[in-house]
Amino acid sequence: MRITCHVTPKAKANRVTPVNSRRFRVATTAPADNNKANIATEKLLAQYFGVKRSEVFLLSGRTSRMKVFEVLL
Repeated sequence: MRITCHVTPKAKANRVTPVNSRRFRVATTAPADNNKANIATEKLLAQYFGVKRSEVFLLSGRTSRMKVFEVLL
């Protein structure tokens, strides 16, 4: 399933908030440097969907706040 996420790095708390079935807002405490926020977002999405982190792939938006992920359910 492909989902679109608006990611907020350096937030006060980690949080995944659904906007609709394929759009999410993700807040992570990780900073945006050295891919740390992307990795943290993958972990949060894997936990939210109940899958392994290896089943969550970043498809586009590596340096953008708007990202597209593929989640294997």
